[in-house]
Amino acid sequence: VFTDTITRKTLTKNIYFYVVAEDNSHNFSKPSDTLAVPVPDIIPPGIAVLQDYTQTNESVTFTWLQSTSEHVAYYYIYRKLDNEAQWKCVRIIKPEELKPDEMIVFTDYPEPSSKNYNYCIEVLDDGKLSSGKTGQTTVRFRGASVVEIPLTLKASMNKNKTCVNLEFS
Repeated sequence: VFTDTITRKTLTKNIYFYVVAEDNSHNFSKPSDTLAVPVPDIIPPGIAVLQDYTQTNESVTFTWLQSTSEHVAYYYIYRKLDNEAQWKCVRIIKPEELKPDEMIVFTDYPEPSSKNYNYCIEVLDDGKLSSGKTGQTTVRFRGASVVEIPLTLKASMNKNKTCVNLEFS
């Protein structure tokens, strides 16, 4: 039986062991096969950094840099209104959906509201460790400022009064 301790905060993926026997004359045997023991991952993944966001009358688009961590499993994108306590996951992106060094781009089409929308992103690795919800951004999404009203306009000349009658509906 052998017990070993290691530092818990390490980026090393495996610890390697092998056994060598020694006799009373201090002669060593050939080493056994090497055993690779995975180190428990306790370091959360790096965050996804907000690069930019743009807003139109219909949508808001966010661009994040990918996490630099190797074992990212998911990017969760959340949204909530100012008065809401709970975040709602509006999109899950897997790293396989992205090319290496490609930005994470997300476009949302929220309902116009008098309250602010808040967005953030969370990175989870394959060990279910979380970067935490980071990069909270507040967006005012009021919708279009000009409302289109369909208008039918009809003009006719009134010869008796030498004027033009306008009718609209």
